[in-house]
Amino acid sequence: MVPAARELNAGKFGYVTRCLRHTVDPDGALRQAVEERDGSYLHLSESWKGCWHLDGRLDAELGGILNIALDAT
Repeated sequence: MVPAARELNAGKFGYVTRCLRHTVDPDGALRQAVEERDGSYLHLSESWKGCWHLDGRLDAELGGILNIALDAT
């Protein structure tokens, strides 16, 4: 891991560590993903003056989906 940390940028090294986590502890990685998904929410409401309020917390997958959807508009 140390040579990889020296040679890779932070994003690529993060990818390597996530892959390693899935290989070494697949049950723990799945449990963490389920916990993150269960904590996700998105709330959109319109105020009486016509303003919109957006609040939420999304896991990485749902955040990516929303980002793609918003970029498509």
